[in-house]
Amino acid sequence: RGDCMPDLFSADLTNEAAYPDAVMLKDIRDLLASGQREGPLLEYKSDVSPKDNWPETIAAFANTFGGIIIFGVEAKGDRPGELTGYDPKGVEMKTRLSSTILSRIQPRPDLQFRVLTLDIDESREVAVVRVAEGTHPPYMHNREKEHRVYLRTGAQKLEADYLQLGA
Repeated sequence: RGDCMPDLFSADLTNEAAYPDAVMLKDIRDLLASGQREGPLLEYKSDVSPKDNWPETIAAFANTFGGIIIFGVEAKGDRPGELTGYDPKGVEMKTRLSSTILSRIQPRPDLQFRVLTLDIDESREVAVVRVAEGTHPPYMHNREKEHRVYLRTGAQKLEADYLQLGA
């Protein structure tokens, strides 16, 4: 773990006074520069698309050891690329993240998130979502009529099988 990891993984993400945006952006850039690959506790997403599988990843983190998703990172496979941010398209991203998580994951996981304006392009944003290891697993992901339980294994989320659910 690099110097920046304890902050992103342990600081109160919601406390902007204790963890200013500029410091958080620097920590994210340091993390990317260190080449920290996606793994059991970390995932990169280029965008906050409702079509994407990020809510499944949140459920998988809650069902295992917790973890962080950083939105606005161009990843190459499981390797971090640039911090490019995403276009919020006029949507209030905190509301979108909250409502998507509430509608798709039961019970509600314990998480913190922060939406930052990208310092090099103020029309773009970066979001960090940290999910705690769940205290009431399994966390079920619901999409239309599908109800699934995911676990984090390495840098992947996998659907839990019957034996894992019975453990």
